[in-house]
Amino acid sequence: EFTLWNGQSFNFEMILQAHDQPIRSMVWSYNDNWMVTGDDGGSIKYWQNNMNNVKANKSAHKESVRDLSFCRTDLKFCSCSDDTSVKVWDFARCQEERSLTGH
Repeated sequence: EFTLWNGQSFNFEMILQAHDQPIRSMVWSYNDNWMVTGDDGGSIKYWQNNMNNVKANKSAHKESVRDLSFCRTDLKFCSCSDDTSVKVWDFARCQEERSLTGH
């Protein structure tokens, strides 16, 4: 679970039952419509800005997802993991486009 706070007013917003493993990474899309989270089990989840869980990719990585980053157009994002891989994802299709290993 994670707790969402309003960064401007510092008010508590909600607690979400988000992942089965601890969340290690989170990023907002540039248009602020989506949030992507990654956990210790290698899962990546997509969230709409109203916090409805929309998509999940349970097999994104073999180990912890350490960082996430959107491209400026929000069409793609990257994830990096303790499994020494960096993956490029098609955001709309929730599909892996490329995997780079040994990092």
